[in-house]
Amino acid sequence: MSKVILSLGQGDLDNGFFRVTVQLWTGNGPVLMQCQGSLPAALSLAVLHRNWQSLYKKYYENMAVHSRLEIIDSEDTDRFSDAEFRETCKKLPKKLNDWLNSDSFRGIEQQLRKHLHHSEEIQLIVETEDTDVRKLPWHLWNFLEDYPLAEIALSLPEFEGGVPSKRTPPEEVRILGILGDSTNIDINKDRAIIEQLPGAKPEFLSQPERHQLKAQLWEQDWDILFFAGHSGSSGKIYINTLDEENTLTVEELEKGLCYQINRGLKLAIFNSCESLELAIELGRLNQPLTIAMREPVPDKVAAVFLKYFLQAFANDKSLYLSVREARERLSGGGPERDDEFRCASWLPVIFQNPAMSPPTWQELLGKKAEPWWHVWGTFLLACLIVTCLTVGLRWGGLLQTWELQAFDRLISQRPTEAIDDRFLIVTVSEPDIQYQDKLGMARIGSLSDEALKLLLQKLEPHQPRVIGLDIYHDLEFAPNLAAKLVSNEHFIAPCEVATIGESIPSPPGIPPERLGFTDFPLDPDHVIRRQLLLMSSTSSCNTSQSLSLRIALSYLRQDGISPMSSTAEGAKQIRDRILTRFKANAGGYQLAPADARPAIKFSLITVPRPFPKLVSGKCFPIPSILKLPI
Repeated sequence: MSKVILSLGQGDLDNGFFRVTVQLWTGNGPVLMQCQGSLPAALSLAVLHRNWQSLYKKYYENMAVHSRLEIIDSEDTDRFSDAEFRETCKKLPKKLNDWLNSDSFRGIEQQLRKHLHHSEEIQLIVETEDTDVRKLPWHLWNFLEDYPLAEIALSLPEFEGGVPSKRTPPEEVRILGILGDSTNIDINKDRAIIEQLPGAKPEFLSQPERHQLKAQLWEQDWDILFFAGHSGSSGKIYINTLDEENTLTVEELEKGLCYQINRGLKLAIFNSCESLELAIELGRLNQPLTIAMREPVPDKVAAVFLKYFLQAFANDKSLYLSVREARERLSGGGPERDDEFRCASWLPVIFQNPAMSPPTWQELLGKKAEPWWHVWGTFLLACLIVTCLTVGLRWGGLLQTWELQAFDRLISQRPTEAIDDRFLIVTVSEPDIQYQDKLGMARIGSLSDEALKLLLQKLEPHQPRVIGLDIYHDLEFAPNLAAKLVSNEHFIAPCEVATIGESIPSPPGIPPERLGFTDFPLDPDHVIRRQLLLMSSTSSCNTSQSLSLRIALSYLRQDGISPMSSTAEGAKQIRDRILTRFKANAGGYQLAPADARPAIKFSLITVPRPFPKLVSGKCFPIPSILKLPI
C-alpha cells in the first residue's frame, strides 16, 4: 500500500497555489519520493463550481426530495433549468482536469505515475485550508481512473500523531449511534444497517437531550461515532427539532470528544447534509478519520451509501476501498444511481489525519493483523509438515499404487514411435502354430526346428548383424540345425535364471557368450515396468547378461563401439551413455521382491508395454516371412 500526501500550501482557486508539495510513502517505510510544483489560478473553475452548487441545491428542491439539510430554501426554484444543470455537471469534471493538467502541475503527476503501480492500494490525501478546494469532486481526477485501488481523502495542513490507546480491545466494535432530528427523513434505516453488522455492539441515542449526549461521551469507550439526522454547513447537528436551541457543535462537545479520541475513537461517520465542516472541526481535535458529505444529501442516498460502505468495510476491505466501492455503486446500478439522484457519488468524502493509519474492521474487533513473518512462518511450517508427511508415506510405500498407476497413464499417452527399418521382429502366435501344423512340421514348443531353419535361410542373404531367439529351447536342436546354430556367431539364444522357482536351461551347445537370460521382475500389481540387465549366472543358464542387453551389445560391437564398462560410481557406460542402476526404495518403488534378490546386479526402469512395441521395428508373423521376400 502507498500513501500520497498532496499539500497545496497557501492559496486559493482565485489566485492559485504557488507551492504544491507531494510526498510518497510505501507501507510504513520512509519517504520514497518528494517533488514540488504549483497550480495556477482557476477562477473559471471556482465560478463553475459555485454555479454547480447553486444548481445542485435547486435541483433537489425542485424535485421535492427529502434531504438531511437543516433548512430547505425554496426561493427561486422556478428559475431552475435542468438542461443547465446537466451541462454544468459535464463541464465541471473537464474544467477540474484541465486545472490539474496544467504545465506547472503535470510533472507531479508524472512522478506519481512513475512510482505507483496500478495493482496497489493507494491513499491519496489532499492537504488544504481552502474551503472551495475541499468541496471540489476530487474523485473525478482522471488520475484515479488508471488506479482502480486508489481513493481521495482530505486533511488539514497541520496535524500530529495520536497517543496509542491503553484500553483493552473489547473483541467487539463499540458504536455510539446518535439519531438526531428526523423531520421528513427515515433514519431508522441507518439504525437497522448498523445493527446487522457482524461483531458490532451499537448503542443508540434517539433524539437525545444535550446532557445525555455529553454524558455518554464520558461514560464508555467507543470505536465509532455515528450521526444520522439533519446538519448544516455551519458545523452543527440537530439532535431534536429544527431550531437553534436543539443544535450542537463540535466545539460544545470538545472535551468529551477529546476524551474519546485519546481513549481510542477510530472513526466518525456523519451521514448528514454538508457535514464536511463537522469533519474539519473534528480534525482539529486530532480525530484519526471521519466520513462526511460535501453537499446536501438526499435521504435515500445517505442510507444506501451507509449500507454499501459498511458491507464492504465489515467484509475486511480497507476503509478507503470501502468508500470508493460505495461511491462507485452510487454512480451506477440500483434506483439510487446518478441518473435518478444526480451527482450522488460526488458527495461522500474521507477526512483523515495523515499521521494515523485507517483502521480495519478486524482491528476494531481487537484482532490485529499478524506480522508477515508470522503468516509466512505458519505457511512454511504447514509446507514442512505436508512435505515430511508425503515423504514418509512414499518411503513406507503407501503411495506406490497410485504413483505407478499415474506413471502407466502418462506412458500410455506417449506419441506412437516411428518404424525403425533396422529391426525386424518375427512373431509366433496361435495362427502361426496352426500354420506349422498344417505343413506337417514337427514341433515340441511354439516354433519347430524346421520353421527356424527356414527362417534363418530367409535371413542369411540379408546378412543380419545379430539374430536373437526369444523362445525357450532347452532340448537338442535337430542335427541339421544344431551345427549351424552353434557355429553362427550372430545367433543369440535364451534361458531363464529364475532364482525363485525352476530355471529354464539354455539350448545345448550354445556358448555362454551367445546366451542371454529373459527374466523380468513383476511389480506387485503383476505389471512389468523394469528391465534386468545383469544377474549372477547359474549352471543351467550360464550367462550374466540379459537377452536384450546381449543383442544390443552384439549389434553395437559391429559398429566399433567398445563393450559396456563400469564407472567409478557403479553405473554402466556404453560409449557416452550412462546407465544408472535402479535401486530399491527409489521414487515410488518400495522393496519390490525382484529388487530384494541378491543375484540381481543391475536393473533399469522401463515401460509397461508388450515386448513387440518396445522395439519400433517391422513386425511380421511366420507365414509372411516364409512366403514373401523381405
